[in-house]
Amino acid sequence: MDMGRYAIFWKPLRHLLSRKLEYVLLFGSCFVATQFAYHSTDSYSASSYLSQVGRAINASSEFITEQDLTAAVETGLRTKDRYISFLESEHEFNDLYQSYDSPDRKKYGIRFDRKTGVITDVLRHSKNYALLQPGETIIRVAAEEKPEKFLAAFQASNELNVVVRGTNKIERSIKLQSGELKSLYTEVEGDTARVTMYSFAYETHVPFVNFLDSLDAKRIHTIEFDLSQCPGGRVNTLTTLLSSLLPKNTKMFTEVRRNKTIAYSTARTPDFDLTKFNGRIRVLKSARTASAAEIFIGVLKYNLPKEKLDVVGDTTYGKWSTIQFKKFLKGGLVMTIGRVYLPDGTTYEGHGI
Repeated sequence: MDMGRYAIFWKPLRHLLSRKLEYVLLFGSCFVATQFAYHSTDSYSASSYLSQVGRAINASSEFITEQDLTAAVETGLRTKDRYISFLESEHEFNDLYQSYDSPDRKKYGIRFDRKTGVITDVLRHSKNYALLQPGETIIRVAAEEKPEKFLAAFQASNELNVVVRGTNKIERSIKLQSGELKSLYTEVEGDTARVTMYSFAYETHVPFVNFLDSLDAKRIHTIEFDLSQCPGGRVNTLTTLLSSLLPKNTKMFTEVRRNKTIAYSTARTPDFDLTKFNGRIRVLKSARTASAAEIFIGVLKYNLPKEKLDVVGDTTYGKWSTIQFKKFLKGGLVMTIGRVYLPDGTTYEGHGI
């Protein structure tokens, strides 16, 4: 065979073949890491997904780029920084993805680590608030002693005997009761209207709007929003709630992404017009107040005069960014896609209110 006429093709091919082992090792290691991290329920491959993310996510370049994702995949996606995180196990991802609506929270008002049984949260309005404390460890639920199976036991019964080990290492047996838990509770006591929020969940806006609409501005002197146990929630719910309080076309906040900036303004005439309200707004916050709950406070502070607003409590968590989820067969990917600013450019990302 006369190779001369094919030299233009043969020389590059020969050079490639001479380095074939190096390329095989490089491609193989990337492929293994990619397949391990991106064992996806979708039909397209990891590389295709990365390409789609790079084009479609509109992520802020300071947060996440296609190159960042590629590098993360090649190292196994084990980073847990504030901009990109691959959560290995299914229940870890579900804990984050469903952090406002998880089954154990809804039924019993508690959350716990699915690997260790350590209690991470007890909702104040649950029947079990006085019985359990964060940091204690559930060591047995009914006859089940494996923490990864505790949730199934909780879901199967409305009343359970559990054994808990306290932070003092002393074990005790207690009976837990389930009950319907909501993301928002309201009440009127004298001249004070109270709104306790545990999540800016998608269903929150309906009771919120209805409650405000029922108030008599002449009789109510104080509206109190308790966000001390609220970790945040959905942007759409946040804008709806603020639109129920502030005048139409009020500038609320801006979300800055890589290729676009989204400005949010109130959308309608408020149900309870604070501009005509002669009383005060009181907001309770804590270090656990985060994300949408923080932005809610920030927007009220920006738009209301000081004599109408009291903000009380510890410095909030400091998450003024928006995230996007991608779920896989095992675990998932969490990406920060934008940062939130008040109309004057202020952000409380990293330091809180």
